[in-house]
Amino acid sequence: WANFKKDPEKALDQLFKAESLGNSVSLPELFKQAGIRFDFSPSTIEPLIENVLENL
Repeated sequence: WANFKKDPEKALDQLFKAESLGNSVSLPELFKQAGIRFDFSPSTIEPLIENVLENL
């Protein structure tokens, strides 16, 4: 969602590319193709939560 807000066309392209891979690659690679970091550490999650709260 944050990627879409920055660059909708690029975000959709990445999403469709990732979806087309389906179950053929690892989850970290799927995230990479979608333009998303496969990282659930506080330093990654906190900015995402802040972004959501700002936009509620």
